[in-house]
Amino acid sequence: MCDTCTDKIHPKFKLAETHSIIALKDIGTPIVCALKPKRVPCRIHDNQTYCIFCQSCNQLVCPICLSQSHQKHQFLQLEEILKKKIEQIKTFDAQIEYFILPFYQKESEKIEKYFIDITEHFKDIRNRIITQEEQLVAEIRTQKLAMIEELEERMALVDNFITEKRFDIENIIENSSVKRECLSDILRNARDVELSHETMKETEKWLSTVNNDAQIRMEEFPRLPSFEFATIKNETISKLFGCLQCGEQMSTKIEKSLSVGISRISKLCVNSTGNEFWLISGYSFETRKYDIHTDLKLLQKVQDKKEYNIYDMAPTVNGDLFFTIIELDCNMHIATKDGIQHFRSFSPLFPRAVHISTKGDIYVSLRDNGPIFKTNDKGARKIVIVNNDKIEIKRFGHKKLLTDVTRIKSDKNNCVYLIDIISKKINGRIIAMSPDGLTKWIYEGKTDTDSFTPSDLVVTNLGKIDSVRRAQLIASYN
Repeated sequence: MCDTCTDKIHPKFKLAETHSIIALKDIGTPIVCALKPKRVPCRIHDNQTYCIFCQSCNQLVCPICLSQSHQKHQFLQLEEILKKKIEQIKTFDAQIEYFILPFYQKESEKIEKYFIDITEHFKDIRNRIITQEEQLVAEIRTQKLAMIEELEERMALVDNFITEKRFDIENIIENSSVKRECLSDILRNARDVELSHETMKETEKWLSTVNNDAQIRMEEFPRLPSFEFATIKNETISKLFGCLQCGEQMSTKIEKSLSVGISRISKLCVNSTGNEFWLISGYSFETRKYDIHTDLKLLQKVQDKKEYNIYDMAPTVNGDLFFTIIELDCNMHIATKDGIQHFRSFSPLFPRAVHISTKGDIYVSLRDNGPIFKTNDKGARKIVIVNNDKIEIKRFGHKKLLTDVTRIKSDKNNCVYLIDIISKKINGRIIAMSPDGLTKWIYEGKTDTDSFTPSDLVVTNLGKIDSVRRAQLIASYN
């Protein structure tokens, strides 16, 4: 339409007030038009339509409602509240698309990976039993059949457990898709304020309950026993044949579980005294510090005009936090009670992993601005130690040893342990170094398994390492 038609002709049509007019340049773009709210009848008063939104009561009101029970309340125009609700619905839709669905799809992959591994383990144990049976006389076949039956019963329990977990995950994925279709329908017909408001409340309630539902904890999965060979002597048949034995498992228990009001925690680190910890939210740039011994009392939030997307962090004894950011930045930052400051520049190199030893030395991994997995001859990938405002460069092995050091840890003997990512597929290794920078050992995963992709590690008080790998926990290594 031309301007004259828009201003004088089009308004005369009977349904003109239900139309939305946009500029030609905005056709085909996801622009939010200035929508006129649909007139919705009041549920309380006949022949009345909602005219305004009461913020104090969080509900739509008509003129009679307004005069009778909403005096001195805070209000919003219907156009304004409609626009807000549409933006909230879009936010919920994006949260489902980019976080809820991918998260539970990965949880589903964990189940499938576990099922494949434990099925192979089942086949291996069963073959060992059959091999042992072939070496014995016919009189012990009864014992063999009993043990096979027991093993299959245990595997049946595993199958039932996995089936239940699969159902939980598939149910959440299906519900997520249904929610998205509902939200899409609302966005296509976004003029119904009441429907938008009710859908927003229902979706918000659902999202608040779905984040932790059916989260896969591999330690809860049942385990199959191993098969122990027995030396063939003049002993009982059961001792001759062998028996099923469950492997020794680490005994753990949850001492305390408290909510911190964050839907996903992407990183957590505890200070050396063990009384405070910092955590990073996976859905925002928010970083918090809590007191462990006071039911997780919130001590500090990292707040600044700039949003910091933290890559790695290390708490100090006095409660401060050193951190590096994901974006390539030559500066390392420190968060104190007074705010966030630049701690030190490492220009022209970029700090990545950061760690504070028990002695107070600050270990920082540095890399250049070139391709990550193509190191140059100048050895730009290095570890530096910052102490008393001095920088000491530690050369670990030869100058081309390090590729992309993502985590640093140390033990009570000042030995250093690094996670070094060496390929685009996040394949990595753990490098152990002596205090003088000499290589002690390099662990690259088991040769009979798929790629080794460590994402974080912890050095225990006994000097052992627990390495966290995607979809499974790597055992401790001396």
